[in-house]
Amino acid sequence: MILSPWFWLGILILVAGAGATGYAKGSRHAQDAARAAHATALESAIKDANERAQIDAQALIDHERARQEVRTVYVDKVRTITETINANPTGCMVPTDYRLQLNAAINAANHSAAPVNGKLPAPSAPSK
Repeated sequence: MILSPWFWLGILILVAGAGATGYAKGSRHAQDAARAAHATALESAIKDANERAQIDAQALIDHERARQEVRTVYVDKVRTITETINANPTGCMVPTDYRLQLNAAINAANHSAAPVNGKLPAPSAPSK
């Protein structure tokens, strides 16, 4: 028994409508799943970035604290050395006329040789 063509057209339209509705629902479900996966990955990335930022901040605080301690020790050593020198200037091993001796040594090194027995030394031959 063959039914009328209008019946088959109705069945075809019904099947096509069910297919289109299923496709639309599936597409919407896939988009929602993709958005949920993206949101989960984004939240995870934000959490990791915050943890790394906290670790970096703590490392920066520790580094700055250590730098301040080194700076304090250096300043304290300079202050201690300055106080020691000012408190005991006579404990220095440098002779009191060190400037005169130093200037004499500089002058002897920088000036030409003094005449010996009234004559200057003979010039040396140029080196080849």
